[in-house]
Amino acid sequence: MSDILSAIGILLAIITLFYDKTTSTIKKVLEKPLPTKAQEIERKKLKYEICKTLSISFIYCLIYLLFFWLLLPTSFNIILSSTFSFWSFDLSATIYMIINFTVLLFFIIAVKNTILLAKKWKSV
Repeated sequence: MSDILSAIGILLAIITLFYDKTTSTIKKVLEKPLPTKAQEIERKKLKYEICKTLSISFIYCLIYLLFFWLLLPTSFNIILSSTFSFWSFDLSATIYMIINFTVLLFFIIAVKNTILLAKKWKSV
């Protein structure tokens, strides 16, 4: 059981690192003000930066989707074979489900950020 929890802990650390990296990068780009129409060079620079960040964000969306997809079959097996109990529950299965739902949450946030970046790219 300790091997499974160690692997799950490493997976959670990797996913959290991905989330932290993407969120900080995307927030920096989204907070930049749009240059006026007269500042054509600045608009092109911002559009390039948004495009670069958009491609990185899309890659992270795919990574989160891949992690979620890999964890999904085992999650279904856990759901089908488990019973709901407040006091006597399987800790490793519970942690596994928490990790899988966390990955799903990170995927949803990454898709939302990608959509926001795409809207900003379109408005530049």
